Amino acid sequence: MSTDFQRAVRFQVSPWPADNAPRWRELAEKAETVARKAGTSGSRFRDVVVHVRTLLANGAYGAVAERLGDRQVMRALLTVWADDDALAWASMPQLFPEARIRLLEHPSRISATILAALFWRHFDHLDAAQPGLTAAVGRTLHEVAAGLQREGIDDGGPLGAIVREPQFWIAQNGPAALAQHLIAAGRTLDDHLDRNGISGLEGRFGILARHEYYLVQIRQADHTAGGHVFLADISREEVKAAEAGNGLSFGHALLQALCDKPANQDPSPQWREALLAIGGDPRYREREGWRRWWAHVPPHLTERAARWMAGADLNIYFGALDTYARDHGKDEMRRMLPARTTFLRGLYHSNLVRDVRLILGDGVRAGMRSQLTGIDARRLTGQGSSETAVVLLVCDGFTVVEGSHNFQIYLYAGDPVPMLVDPRRRTYSLDDLKKQVPALYEREHGGQQNGQFIGQHVSFRHRSIWQPQAIEFLRGIGVAIDARTVLSSTDYEKHRLRELRASNATRYSRRGW
Repeated sequence: MSTDFQRAVRFQVSPWPADNAPRWRELAEKAETVARKAGTSGSRFRDVVVHVRTLLANGAYGAVAERLGDRQVMRALLTVWADDDALAWASMPQLFPEARIRLLEHPSRISATILAALFWRHFDHLDAAQPGLTAAVGRTLHEVAAGLQREGIDDGGPLGAIVREPQFWIAQNGPAALAQHLIAAGRTLDDHLDRNGISGLEGRFGILARHEYYLVQIRQADHTAGGHVFLADISREEVKAAEAGNGLSFGHALLQALCDKPANQDPSPQWREALLAIGGDPRYREREGWRRWWAHVPPHLTERAARWMAGADLNIYFGALDTYARDHGKDEMRRMLPARTTFLRGLYHSNLVRDVRLILGDGVRAGMRSQLTGIDARRLTGQGSSETAVVLLVCDGFTVVEGSHNFQIYLYAGDPVPMLVDPRRRTYSLDDLKKQVPALYEREHGGQQNGQFIGQHVSFRHRSIWQPQAIEFLRGIGVAIDARTVLSSTDYEKHRLRELRASNATRYSRRGW
């Protein structure tokens, strides 16, 4: 290094505070990592990096510009730009035109490789320093790489990739084009980066490429099917937490893409688990995770995800009942299940269900452990509760509480009483659900007397023919419900004939027959 250059450093730099020295050493070590990938390392190069960085920090751009003919200084400048956003934004508009001239005059594989690392590290963010800088750096990189190839310095690594496929590696839409190309070819992004020697150098370019790679796959994937390998990838913390601009993370874009599917088609368990892994349960607005993630997703998509979670909880409930009845030889219970299942699923598929909460006895919980991943089920306690499962459906205009065994089905007009949906409440007893909740509701709205509807609350035993009464109650409180959606075809035909007979009887009565 020349005496003039060292003198310029000494004259324009004040002594480092003691607490800054370790930070600059760390910067130099990071710079050496970039340089090592390009074949340059050693204590002398680290010294040059530190000197150049110090000059830039003090605004001594002229002292750097006049030494850019020195390849060590050029490499050091590119390394600092690659590692330090603030210095890059401040100095590149003034220094890059001179650096471009020197790079084209005396191209070298090492400098070109560091330039590639710089370009991919910042990519579109370069335009924050100066509009058009991304294109200028990309164009320079391509010209230098092509010049080296013409000189017979063939590079099968990143420089060769730039010359072979500039539309992928230096174009403004390169990340999207690369992702679409790899998906069409059935190849993975990381394998492609490895084969071209670009892994570890890709920076912002790699983030955009991965984002596009995953988002395209999400858009093209059948969310009702399993076996999507990319779902495990996008659930990783480093992927969802990656910066996406406007103060948001890539996880927000992932949630939006994952939810932007037909609302009436429930996702596979794997798809649902990816949603939970990225954003948590969309139904729990009081949680910090909801405010971090779901609050920034369009409301209609958040509601769609919440409905999907409710449907999953409902399926777990039906599974618990079926498993218990089968394992314990409860034939009578199994005979009652189809009517319950059809009725509750019919409410769900009619888009009436906003939320589902499970309350499970310990025995049911133990038998369903593998199916409860990501499910926030409350605990049912007390005598006779171990093998009991209860489900709460919060619907548009009404509430349903239904349980296994001899548990009746309870229908309430309006929203549930607060104790049923209190997020702090983790346990319930059978008495809470069979006595206290109806009592609280009757205190406010009324109940039933001698089988007649009084107020806004009714309950039915499953051994009776309860569905027509349930449909009548719901219609009576203003819920538009199609009997065909909540009854089996056989039960619906019986229901239709009953309504027809009742209608005829009323008509004949009015005529005085």
